[in-house]
Amino acid sequence: MGRPMILGHRGWSHHYPENTLIAFEKALKKVDGIEFDVQLSADQTVVVMHDATIERTTLQQGLISELTYEELSTYNTAATWGNMPFQRIPTLQEVLDEAYQWNPNGLINVEVKSYSKEWQDLVYQVLEITNQHPLNQSIIYSSFHHDAVALMKEMAPDIKVGLLFEGSLERADYQRIVDMNAYSVHINHEFLTSELVEACHGHGLKVAVWTVDSIADLRRCIDENVDMIISNHLDHALQVLGQ
Repeated sequence: MGRPMILGHRGWSHHYPENTLIAFEKALKKVDGIEFDVQLSADQTVVVMHDATIERTTLQQGLISELTYEELSTYNTAATWGNMPFQRIPTLQEVLDEAYQWNPNGLINVEVKSYSKEWQDLVYQVLEITNQHPLNQSIIYSSFHHDAVALMKEMAPDIKVGLLFEGSLERADYQRIVDMNAYSVHINHEFLTSELVEACHGHGLKVAVWTVDSIADLRRCIDENVDMIISNHLDHALQVLGQ
C-alpha cells in the first residue's frame, strides 16, 4: 500500500493562524492538501472558521451566524499570534480560488459545521460554490452532522463525502455509510485500530484520521495503513514520511 495523504488541519496551524490564507498556502506548498471548516455568516456568505464564535481566534465577541461578512472581515484571526500580520476570516470561494493557484492538484477536505439551524442553507450554498469550481473533483465533504452529508450526496451524487466520528464505529454505522455511498470515514486517531481499518477497507471506504501531531502517533497511523492523515504539525508528518 502507498503512503497516506497528508492534509494540513485548518492549514499549517501549528506554525500559522488556523483557517487563514497564509496557513493554507504554506500547507498546500508542502503536503497533499488541506482540511478546513465552513459555516454561514448572517448575510449567507460561506466563511471559513471553526468555532461558532469569533472569541478564541480574534479575542472579540460575536456569533458567526449573527455577523455579516463585511463585519467579520474586519476581525484579526491572528490576534493571539504576537507579531503575525493581520489575517482576516476568508470565504470558501476565496480559499478555493487561491488553493487552485497554489496547488491545483491538492486535496481539499471541506468540513460542514452545523452550529445553526440553517445547516441546509449552508449545504446549498457550499455546493453552489464548489460545483462550479475547477477544484470540484478534488474536494471531500465531511461532517459530524450525517444528515448534512446525506443531503449533499442526494443533491450531488457524484461528489466524495466523508462521515466524521468522535469514537469507534458500530455495525449500524457501517451500514449507513455504505448505503450513503460514502467515500471515507474520518475518525479521531485515538480510536484507530487494525480492525477498524480492515473493516473500512473491506467496505471500500478510505480511512482518514485526525488530529495526528506526535511522531509516535503519526508512525502508528502509517503502520495501520490509513489513507489520509490530518495534522496540525506538518513538519512532524513530513519527518516521519521521510523516514
